[in-house]
Amino acid sequence: MLYFSLIHFKLFGNQKGFKPAQSTVSVYDDPNGKVVRLDFEHQHRPWKAGQHFMLTFPALSVWQSHPFTTLSSPDQRKDIQKHSYIIRCQSGETKKLGILATTIRKTSVLLSGPYGTQSLMHQSPNILAISGGTGISYTIPIIQEAALQSKPGFLQLVWIIRRVQNLDWARPELEALRANPQVYIRILVTSSNESNRDNNSLIEDEKSNLLANKIGKKNDSLSSLSDEKRFEILYLNGRPVMEELIAEYLERIENDRVLVIGSGPSQMGMDVRNATAKFNDPTQVWRGNMKRDVKFYWDY
Repeated sequence: MLYFSLIHFKLFGNQKGFKPAQSTVSVYDDPNGKVVRLDFEHQHRPWKAGQHFMLTFPALSVWQSHPFTTLSSPDQRKDIQKHSYIIRCQSGETKKLGILATTIRKTSVLLSGPYGTQSLMHQSPNILAISGGTGISYTIPIIQEAALQSKPGFLQLVWIIRRVQNLDWARPELEALRANPQVYIRILVTSSNESNRDNNSLIEDEKSNLLANKIGKKNDSLSSLSDEKRFEILYLNGRPVMEELIAEYLERIENDRVLVIGSGPSQMGMDVRNATAKFNDPTQVWRGNMKRDVKFYWDY
């Protein structure tokens, strides 16, 4: 309640009193459930990348709040902070939000926070961030923050999505991240349905847009990133092998500790955890091979 009051109740300036945030609403239809994106600005102190806020939607109920990780990166130099959220509308309050979003373009949002983990970057400058679906909200801000460090390591963002159209959920953030020469981005599209690629204007937009002017296709396994390929989209026949993802990443590291982070479905988190454990070798670390010291964190 204290966090809630500090964020929304203004004592100074021209707009005194209680001020909820006014969010624009974007809706993305998806066979696996509607996705809603919220974008708004609000005056409060910056948070740490990877933290989350509790959101309340007065148009639905003032008595319920739900945790969501913001896709936006905090700006330490400004009082006005930008918030963006991508929300999978499944059941309960999020299902109601999905229904409401089809009838409106703006809605009020109450938020409290931030809550959750602090920065993990002190563990290693080399970060492999793996996310599935809306889990991209957790990984993008952390990679953005890491890229701003004075001596960033090898930073790679892997986003696993079912359809290439899902890129629209985080298009502005991906475009901004792609412009950073410190960051490598790999999009893995797991659906083998050809209708997801062809006869769709969204796919043509991807081909002409700066975000995806080169689309790689590989059916059986993943190919290594070349220095020229800082951004690529790969179409797979099913889910990627996490051990292969991590092994290819480690090949790019000379001799330093590695941090593997991620967010997404719980089964994906278990797969990444098990794969990461296979690359940890205390004996090799003792002998000086520091890249066999692989830290892991998954945001559920």
